[in-house]
Amino acid sequence: MEKDLAEVERHPEAVIPVERTEGAILLVSGKKDRIWPSTAMSNQIVNRLEEKGFENYYQHIVFESGHSSVLWNRTCWRTVFSFLNDNFM
Repeated sequence: MEKDLAEVERHPEAVIPVERTEGAILLVSGKKDRIWPSTAMSNQIVNRLEEKGFENYYQHIVFESGHSSVLWNRTCWRTVFSFLNDNFM
């Protein structure tokens, strides 16, 4: 899958236009995720937001753990709930 990420420019139709989002964006990833390359994909999203001059708030939280560990991490959930409260309440 990481090989496919390197070829994203060859397939622009596969890119989601995240810069059109009309609100805040929170990305959560784990560096040791063996299910999907969540950190690499989230970094691509952040890069796209920066390149397109995205004006809303966005945040990428990276954990050193894998997929399941991120889901069970209390710091992660506190951050998620804080983000939701700050941006959508």
